[in-house]
Amino acid sequence: MRRVILPLLTVIFVATGCGHPLVPAGIVKSSPSPTTQTPPVATIGTINVHSKPLLGVDLYATNNYPAATVQAYGERMLSYIKDTLKANAVSIVWNLYMSSDTANRVWAGRKTLSVANVEILTEIAKQDGLTVYYRPLIFVPSARDTWEGKVRAADPAKWFNSYYRMELPYLKAAQQFGVPEFVAETEMQNMNEDPGWSPFFQRIARVYHGNVSYAAYETDYFPPQRHLQNLAALGMDMYESFPRLRASASAAAVLAGWEYYFNQVPKSVLERTTIHETGIEARAGAYAAPSVLGAPGRLAPKVQASWFTAACITVKKYDLRGVFFWKVDLADNPVHPARSLSTFEGRAGARAIAACASILG
Repeated sequence: MRRVILPLLTVIFVATGCGHPLVPAGIVKSSPSPTTQTPPVATIGTINVHSKPLLGVDLYATNNYPAATVQAYGERMLSYIKDTLKANAVSIVWNLYMSSDTANRVWAGRKTLSVANVEILTEIAKQDGLTVYYRPLIFVPSARDTWEGKVRAADPAKWFNSYYRMELPYLKAAQQFGVPEFVAETEMQNMNEDPGWSPFFQRIARVYHGNVSYAAYETDYFPPQRHLQNLAALGMDMYESFPRLRASASAAAVLAGWEYYFNQVPKSVLERTTIHETGIEARAGAYAAPSVLGAPGRLAPKVQASWFTAACITVKKYDLRGVFFWKVDLADNPVHPARSLSTFEGRAGARAIAACASILG
């Protein structure tokens, strides 16, 4: 999840602007064949590919609030996720940190949501009947681009040991509460092919016995760059760009762009895949770089609604395991939504998420 600041807009657009122009309606274009082998299914985790797809929302904690505050915020936001957004799942997301892109240590800061607070949110979500996933993120506050995809540890062995120690208390909580999936890493593009991932995932599986997965950067998921880990449960984040789409584009037009990419993926991979994160600003021009979630511009709610609808139809059409929409902050008040263009509470984007329940039903 590339929440970029404005000075990085040009850089990030280059990194994420690799999408093909949208194929006009009525023109049939064959998709290129995948150029990599389908990875064998590892023994880590078991998934039911025939279960009902998850309609999920990322619940993001940017601070480690007192327990009573987490309880109150959690009750408010999880109720909104269930009752208004009609979701049946929530991914609890929090931040871990590194001092630089090449550092060998991952650490918890004062704003990192504590294990105890994650457990509070888990209990509330389970009481609400929501399926719960855990997904820690990594930030590099001192870097110009704080995105974890830039991380390339100087000593990977030390880095994996440190990252495991930071995740271990949360893994134990996930095991204790029967959390069905732990998303162990997100978009670590520069370390995607490091051989340390396999023993790292195996080490996790000795403590946590649910599905171990990860959220791949989209260009690491789609051909021709595809390099997937050997896990039963696969995941990806979807922010491919469609620069020729206008704000007035229909959901069907947006869907055609999504189909271009997912048509290239083998069924054996699709049915093991969850979209762990996707989002877009309700802004004219946002299709050109959906991952840029902090840019100013003209409010265009249809952009967000069409993107979300396309995501849901994609999950249904390709038998994906589910989708999680980015995001609601733990401290949000949906009665008085934030005015940022990435916010979907109180807008057509929220109504589109709620309508996904019928699409996936």
